[in-house]
Amino acid sequence: MEEAYGNLNAAYLQIKGMVVIEGFYALIAGFVITTFVFKLVGIIKEMTNEGKGFNARHFYELGREYIFCIGLICIMPVLLGALETVLAYGADELMKSLASGGVYNPHNIWKDPISAMMNGDITDIAVNGIDTLKWSLISGTVGSLFGVAYDYIMLLFLCTRYLILLLLEIISPIAIACLYNKDTRSSFYTWVKQMLGCYMLYPGFILASVFSDLIVTNYVLQRSWSVLLMVIFSFLLKLTMLGTVKATVNKWL
Repeated sequence: MEEAYGNLNAAYLQIKGMVVIEGFYALIAGFVITTFVFKLVGIIKEMTNEGKGFNARHFYELGREYIFCIGLICIMPVLLGALETVLAYGADELMKSLASGGVYNPHNIWKDPISAMMNGDITDIAVNGIDTLKWSLISGTVGSLFGVAYDYIMLLFLCTRYLILLLLEIISPIAIACLYNKDTRSSFYTWVKQMLGCYMLYPGFILASVFSDLIVTNYVLQRSWSVLLMVIFSFLLKLTMLGTVKATVNKWL
């Protein structure tokens, strides 16, 4: 799981490039600019025909909304890509600091306990004979599966979060274009709220993962339970905490 967050971000940027979202932004920006020009010409004609003279207030009110929309459309692809890169880099650095600082190794929590359990089972088979082989195979297989699931369940949640982000980015040019029309402005605010919720998920998932890792390292692994019971309980603990983060954000939205 070394630099897993950076690898996820690289996949996200690759998919984003394949979808050609920047071209969609350019198309919407051209539409907004064209609409702005036609409205500007209309205001000038109205002033000329009615003999009202130049009124800077009309130009300011019209230009304020359109220029803001065009500015958002121009900076949004770069801004979102940079923000995702910073989040992934911060998550990777956090995992490295936890390992190098001796807090715990987030990439190797269950490898040693499960290996020790399986070595102990081999010893039991040598002592007690073939009768313990069936249970050893079952416990070793189930323990290994739950150990791997514990390590990677958070990445599954992050993958779903990246999928949500990509969908929101695909419609983002249209959402921003809705801003300059009073009748469709609520659609833009709904999109912004969804984006904020999506960005709340990233630190929420990281926090839930680290919190559950610390509980496992400092409490669960110190118990006298069997390794199989500990790894199943730990997986359910992390799954519950990640699910709580997602449900809390969804409820807020």
